[in-house]
Amino acid sequence: MTSTFKTVGFTLLILVVFNTFGQTSNVQKESIEFQSTREVTLRGDLWIPNNTSKKIPLIIAVHGSGKTDRNDSFILEMVKHYTANGIAVLTYDKRGVGKSDGIYIGSYSSAMITYAIDVIAAFDKIKRDDRFDSKKIGVSGISQAGFIIPIVVSILKKELAFSIIYSGPTVSIYEENVYSNLTGDANGIPTKNGTEFIEAEMSKLNSAGYDPYPFIEEMTIPSLWVFGTLDKNIPVYQSVIDLKAIKKRWNRDFEWKLFENANHSLKKCKTGGSWEKPVPNVTHELVFPYVINWINNH
Repeated sequence: MTSTFKTVGFTLLILVVFNTFGQTSNVQKESIEFQSTREVTLRGDLWIPNNTSKKIPLIIAVHGSGKTDRNDSFILEMVKHYTANGIAVLTYDKRGVGKSDGIYIGSYSSAMITYAIDVIAAFDKIKRDDRFDSKKIGVSGISQAGFIIPIVVSILKKELAFSIIYSGPTVSIYEENVYSNLTGDANGIPTKNGTEFIEAEMSKLNSAGYDPYPFIEEMTIPSLWVFGTLDKNIPVYQSVIDLKAIKKRWNRDFEWKLFENANHSLKKCKTGGSWEKPVPNVTHELVFPYVINWINNH
């Protein structure tokens, strides 16, 4: 490849990146690192909108399951939409992943506490940065983040301004696993089990393993849950029942929104199972506008 082609190729790459995020002069990215338990250093990025002269609100991106890093596709979608609306975002590599120290600890029940402590460490770091409004710091993430965020909020309480959970269950890890097996999502093969059968089988279960419900009860800040109606990974119907019960009993500022024909990743689909690749493979176009409007109202 000649030097001219190299230059052109690099230029096209930059244009693609800027076009993907809609960020050129409007957003700056800088590196950040902070320490969590046992002196584990976590490393990531700060995405900061430039088009404001006031202290900036900020969202800490919380990871879903797996060896996710700061470049996780859904995290970058959050970055795109939040920064476009004047909100900074802190992203980082999960411990033992990317450039962060430590050992990846999987998705065991006990791991949820450790991941929550990592988020709290990020909060402790960023709240001292004078560029950001310490009274307008929130947390946001998808899937397993729904297990982690309630722990974080129950500890920090009103030090946080709000939380947004995408496709986060209110049931225990055991119940979630049973549900995804009943639907076939766990194995990527659809089952013939109907809705009534699945709900009847789920009603026989007791909570086992990590259960976010007690922590959700302790969430005293405005919180939004976003679900897809065709989610085959978590029992959305039960999550809505639980949120209604907690809101009524404890007068919590909870809201939830269901998007039709969306799967666990909140992409438009026909069946919602892990066996289906949505076309186009993009987040439902109404999700982020709804979330941004909710943030503006809170």
